[in-house]
This record gives sequence, C-alpha cells and structure tokens, in this order.
Amino acid sequence: MPFGKFEKIPIPKNEKGAEGGPEKVKTFVEKVMTQELREIGFPLDNEGWIVESEMFQEIYSPSEIERDKRALEELERKWKQEGKEASERSYGKRCERLVMAIFHKFLGDRFYVCHASRYDDEKHTYTKYGVDTILFDKKTGNPICAFNEVADMSGERYKRKKEEILEMNLRGGAMLKYGLEVIPGKEKPTIKPAKLKELPVFYLALSPEALKRGEEEFIPSLEESSEYERKLLAYFIESIRAQIYGSETEKGLKARELLLPPNLRNRLNFFESALREIKT
Repeated sequence: MPFGKFEKIPIPKNEKGAEGGPEKVKTFVEKVMTQELREIGFPLDNEGWIVESEMFQEIYSPSEIERDKRALEELERKWKQEGKEASERSYGKRCERLVMAIFHKFLGDRFYVCHASRYDDEKHTYTKYGVDTILFDKKTGNPICAFNEVADMSGERYKRKKEEILEMNLRGGAMLKYGLEVIPGKEKPTIKPAKLKELPVFYLALSPEALKRGEEEFIPSLEESSEYERKLLAYFIESIRAQIYGSETEKGLKARELLLPPNLRNRLNFFESALREIKT
C-alpha cells in the first residue's frame, strides 16, 4: 500500500459481531493494560490516564495542582452544559481506548502505552491542542511520541484536525505538564514526574463503522488476536508512516525535518527506525 493512501483504505462493511464490544475494550484497558503499568509504578487511573497525583508535588506546588484540577472541573461542567458530555465525547473516548488496546496488545513488548493526563488532554494550557495516547520506549525509557485520535475520516473537521496536528509539530510538538520520566531498571523502571516537551504528534482517524467492528472483533487477551485487530494495527502504522514520509500531494514531517526542533527531530527519527521493525 503506497504511503499517503491510508485515508482511502476500504473499511469492510460491518458484519454481525459479538455484543458488548465497547465493554470488552474498556475491560481490557482497565484490567490488563492499566493494571500492568500500575504494578511498575505508573500513576494511572482505571482508564489508563496519568493522574495528577501527589507524585507531582515534587515539581509543582500543591496549590498549583489544585488550581489545575479546579480548572479542569470547570471546563467539564461547561461541556456538560453545552451538551458535549454524551455522544461526541463518548465516541472519542472509545476511539482512544481502542487505539491504546491495540498498541498495548501488539507493541507492548517494545513500548509502554498510556493516556496523557486529563489536564493535558482537555485543558492543555501550554499548547493549543491536547493529546491522547503516549508511547515510551521500554529500552531507554524515553518518551517517543503522542497521538490524537480523530473521530472523522473525511470532511472539514478531519481536514482541520490534520492541519492542527501539522501546526502543532511545526511549533515544537506536544508539551505535557503532567508527563513522566521513565528510568529503566533491572526488574522494573523508576517512574518520576516530569514536564515533557517536543514530542512528535500523529493523528489516527477511525470511522464509526471501523470503530464498531474493531470493538466487536476485539479479543480481550494478550494471547489471542482477531484478523480485524491486525488489520487495524496495519492501518494505524500505515497512517503514521504516511504522516512521516508524505504522499504525492502532501509533504510529510521528514520533508520538513529542518523546521523541527532538535529533540522532536531525534524522537521522530527514532520512531521511524522502530516502525521498520514492526511486522503487520
């Protein structure tokens, strides 16, 4: 499949699958992925999000952390009043869960996969846009990149999201106030609070049909996987590669490499190399 053609990947028509698809993915994220990361020290809530916990008092004052929590609560109250609490946000959360579950299942031997804090996803004071999923390299502990899941595969909203992510990278990438430093160890890593910056960001788009089928055909086990899960992984990887290398009509990040900050460029090159090793 040529680079740049991922938007045109044909999504098979939905077939009748097992019921409870969203719940299967949610349970896997909570009971398998999140539990594994908590056991080695990642400060996560039940859904795999980094928690603005007492750990962060090492780098921020308690009053600053409390202000951030209140600001986020106020934002969520505003969304609820505007009616954004139900369908729009729940669909986005389902996309995020499915991406995390697929990445943990297939890439978990190489990367730690978790969700940015709710503050960095939704409030994101330091950058114009929030991010969702984060990858850390297990060998080095380095943060590698971040993802923003997109609930559209066409139209003005999708086009705008692509432009926003490109702008975000050209302005220096993602910056996370509540990030983590992962220090590899013999038995398990040491996890410390850290402000992260200059992370390359990629968007991953899923249609409602692809999301529904992905949930229905998801097997909540590390030992088994469905054919459609493997197709989704291949689609995600192809999407990332297209954003790195570009297409006949669009420049990728590699073509703009000299415009990127050094740390972002180094992380992009590292991830590019890691992608070559991933078999889909």
